[in-house]
Amino acid sequence: MAAATSPPQAFFIAPTFAGLSATFRTGAPHALADGAVIQRTSALHCAIRRPNVLAPQKGHLQLPSVSTRIAVLRRLLLGDADPRSGETAVWFARAADGALPLVIDVGSADVMAALLKLKEEVEQKRGTSMRLVFSGAAEAHLLAKEIGR
Repeated sequence: MAAATSPPQAFFIAPTFAGLSATFRTGAPHALADGAVIQRTSALHCAIRRPNVLAPQKGHLQLPSVSTRIAVLRRLLLGDADPRSGETAVWFARAADGALPLVIDVGSADVMAALLKLKEEVEQKRGTSMRLVFSGAAEAHLLAKEIGR
């Protein structure tokens, strides 16, 4: 049996929240075939990368800084799962509780270190164990010991 997880397609520069992924059977002829979708929601995906200052920007749009993106992520992970707060709040609460992996597209060791500190903070405040996954992670070897904990 061959299976794959399909992360949402996004350019990981502007959007911080990319979406939810699904796990599907690669040999299935299409998504509606019996047993094609193994898991409808496999992970919550985000991206926290430094903006590419050389990329052309439309108008004078200011992209949020890495620290702003991490602050938003902190607020989402420490927020309530109250459905009145919206569906996004529910998915981030599930990730904070460890019910769903949080996959973050990241490149910099500094950003990964900040995210590891955030994970520790969330786990202490919520009394949970998060499942944090780094995607991309070009500088992960610099934090291999810390990531392995």
